[in-house]
Amino acid sequence: MLRKEDSVPLYLSIMDDIRRKIQDNIYAPGCPLPSEDALAKKYGVSRITVRRAISELSNERLLVKIHGKGTFARSSVIEQEIISLEGYTELFKKKDMDISNKILQISVQEPSTLLQERLQIGSGQSVLMIERLHRVKKRPFAIDASYFIEEEFSKLPNLLSNDTSLYQILESEFNVIPRHADRYMRVKMITPRERELLRTENEPVFHIEKTVRDKHRKIIHYSNLITPSSLVTYHVSY
Repeated sequence: MLRKEDSVPLYLSIMDDIRRKIQDNIYAPGCPLPSEDALAKKYGVSRITVRRAISELSNERLLVKIHGKGTFARSSVIEQEIISLEGYTELFKKKDMDISNKILQISVQEPSTLLQERLQIGSGQSVLMIERLHRVKKRPFAIDASYFIEEEFSKLPNLLSNDTSLYQILESEFNVIPRHADRYMRVKMITPRERELLRTENEPVFHIEKTVRDKHRKIIHYSNLITPSSLVTYHVSY
């Protein structure tokens, strides 16, 4: 319970306490906070005061309110270099961050007009699609759909698992190393499926289209990456 005789406004004291619990991982990313009634009782204040503290912390992007579900601790914003050629597994392991991958689906499909253009193939060639969910600190971070020319990478599904790095497999099993990449980034609103997979609210997401090439400029794969704008900041260094 807070001491009402303190000179600091009560909602600021509540903010400091919740912020400290988030930093100490007591409220881990994705963890639900107690209800407003429970917090009001815990701190000995009104629901209005609690609501003010939660609103301010939401503005700081430390909390997120999801209608009908409650208030949740939000993951820290991750900074990523736009021009980096590293895969997510390599990138986050360098930062000593816990990353895991979940394969959502693998399929062989006829290429759309867009895929024919991006992979520079004809309509008669099949495309291998691998969609994965990247999680950082066990919190969903990005949906990654990669497209390969199926006849060149038909063995890839048998080599890939939730715990493996896609780029490490490409290098060790196919002798393929990414050396160049073209990226196109735009912001769009999240779809219902993306919102469910990423366990987030209705918010803008970064949609990054990427075409990766080897040292001879031969296309390795094309991908679409979806990341909530609240979780990442992209930057460019020259």
